[in-house]
Amino acid sequence: MKIIQEDLQKISKGWLVTFYIDLNLEELNLLQDKYSRYLEDYEIIIQNNKVYIKRYFEKLEPWEDETPEAVVKSIKLELNALLNP
Repeated sequence: MKIIQEDLQKISKGWLVTFYIDLNLEELNLLQDKYSRYLEDYEIIIQNNKVYIKRYFEKLEPWEDETPEAVVKSIKLELNALLNP
């Protein structure tokens, strides 16, 4: 299963990242049935057999030095760990 970053947008005080996930039908059913409870912090959009996962995040402290790109990388690793056990 591939997880591909589609977009990263600055929105008000935070960021919205969108990933495209390349799933076959079995993986899609597994995502909906088994892993949906682990993905409560994500918005899952299914369009024309394509799955998009969106997540909003903020940098809560002004002194945090992690870039939005680094946060996106962490989110992608989290998704990969959840969806590829």
